[in-house]
Amino acid sequence: MDVATDEVENLRHNNEELRRKLEEAEDLVHAIRHERLDAFVVARREGEQVLMLEAADRPYRILVEKMQQGAVATARDGTVLYCNRRFCEMLRRSADEVVRRSVFGFLATRPRTPTRRWRAPRAARVSSA
Repeated sequence: MDVATDEVENLRHNNEELRRKLEEAEDLVHAIRHERLDAFVVARREGEQVLMLEAADRPYRILVEKMQQGAVATARDGTVLYCNRRFCEMLRRSADEVVRRSVFGFLATRPRTPTRRWRAPRAARVSSA
């Protein structure tokens, strides 16, 4: 009788676990249907990856990710907000090693003022007179 009792208890436990998983899946579907979700974080062998749901900017994202040039988006202080695969290859680092760090740490020399805008020499400026 102990074997039967253990089996019933095991079935109850499995049933509870399946109900919990079903509830999570239903919550996820509800969030997607009501546009409350725009990305997933999934575990891969290479590490975590963010999967974006399709949006209007998808073709642009694919272009930037697949192009052979390095692309990086930074905050005003130089913090890397995004970089594509090629940029990481150029640095010989993973995206996790680049994003949220200062881009200036990857450059040979830091510019004096990173947000300073270029101005034409006085002789080349157009007069408003």
